[in-house]
Amino acid sequence: MRSSQLLVGFLCLSAGMLFSPAQSETNSVRALSLDEAIKLALAHNLAIQIERYSPQIAQFNLEGAYAHYDPILKIGGEETFQRVPGSYNPRFNVMAPPSELRGEGVRMGITGFAPTGLKYELFGDFARTNRSFPQTSGGRLLVFPTLDQYRTETGIELTQPLLRNFWTDSQRTQIKVNKVQLKISKLALESLIMEIVRKVQQIYYDLAVARENLKVQEKALELAQRLLDDNKERLKLGVVAELDEKQAESQLAGARTELISVQNQRTLLEDALKNVISDEYNRWHDVTIEPSDRLFAMPASFNLTESWETGLKRRPDFNQFKQELEKQNIILKFRHNQLFPSLDLVGTLAWSGLDTNVNGSLDQVGRGDNPRWGGGAVLSFPFTFRAERSSYNVAKAAQKQAVLRLKQLEQEVVVQINDAVKTAQRNYERVQSVRQSREFAEAALEVEQQKLQSGKSTTFVVLELQTKLTRARSGEIQALADYNKSLAELYFREGTTLERNRIVIEGK
Repeated sequence: MRSSQLLVGFLCLSAGMLFSPAQSETNSVRALSLDEAIKLALAHNLAIQIERYSPQIAQFNLEGAYAHYDPILKIGGEETFQRVPGSYNPRFNVMAPPSELRGEGVRMGITGFAPTGLKYELFGDFARTNRSFPQTSGGRLLVFPTLDQYRTETGIELTQPLLRNFWTDSQRTQIKVNKVQLKISKLALESLIMEIVRKVQQIYYDLAVARENLKVQEKALELAQRLLDDNKERLKLGVVAELDEKQAESQLAGARTELISVQNQRTLLEDALKNVISDEYNRWHDVTIEPSDRLFAMPASFNLTESWETGLKRRPDFNQFKQELEKQNIILKFRHNQLFPSLDLVGTLAWSGLDTNVNGSLDQVGRGDNPRWGGGAVLSFPFTFRAERSSYNVAKAAQKQAVLRLKQLEQEVVVQINDAVKTAQRNYERVQSVRQSREFAEAALEVEQQKLQSGKSTTFVVLELQTKLTRARSGEIQALADYNKSLAELYFREGTTLERNRIVIEGK
């Protein structure tokens, strides 16, 4: 297939079978890595499947436009009859009877256009006429039998524009526009694939956060339950007040509420991921996706200038706007050409033969006994060119508009990359900071729990430290996810998403 296809990304049937959740009937939990999720999306995402047809359609349109230069064979035949009324002949003082003319003819030809706008027609005519007519003999008016005549002619006719439709015309313009449209459709497919990959990454990282948060909340629930159990025992011993038990119960209820919220969030994210990576949601409905990749912060180097250069070179949406500008330039060139009058050179060269038998007529053509040629020029133009000037002004304004749109997008690309680089840098710094915060919170809680056991602290302080630790753990998980998401966003803004995920588009 000449249209764009994923060489690595579209693993279609084999990849779909490899990563299919068919085992869901016996195992409702499915471990899934980010790479597997991306491959599934490339093979099964419905939006990509739909967009894959756009380059094919554009290719078919381009091939169809070239049909303008395909020669056309024309064959026609006719039969004629004519009766000519008789007339009075004063010489013989008689009324001549009417004459009759019968004929059959065939015309064959090949006509077409050349890429210079030249129109040609190769033709061959063959006709037979049968005529009866009055003649005199010895002063008497007689009607002789019919006479057959065979006429043959072959030749070529040419028409070449010199002004309007010379360096371009509507068909050549359409072919150039269709070529550009094919590039645009391929870039649109590439852009969509990048968006889907980024979407998979964003959802996957959020799902990983929800998974880790679920563990954090389960741990918080465990700590709250343990504290409540301890306080109940200590209340029996009279070591703590009843208020301490109520505070622990409140903490436990809050932990349960937060756990339910995280569980619901995870369910929604799972559904969002299933919707992106599959075209048959029913097969995934009862599958629990378990992200198998651990969240970590891979150090990355950032060079804003290089990112700008890469983005303006690689971004498919930016390259689409470049092609749109190219398309407007092609249309503007055509509209400018239409401002000229039509001046066409025309020429004809032919050879004919006429005889009472077929062979004689053909022999005359073969020998070139009766040549016919002619040539000239035809000039035509409207008095006002109002329609042509209007179309040219429209094309000129559209071209200027395309230039400004490209400039606008260029500025947006620069700003987006600048923001993405800064966000990634700050998120990496944030990861280091929240990790320390989590370590300090763990140490503080451990010390305070020991103090509580020895009666040197209170339940309220321990509860506060448990809450801080839970927040610190959730904050670290979120920071790791945000950093990875910001890297994915930066690569998307640079236009390097496919390269960094080892995805190659055939025919790019």
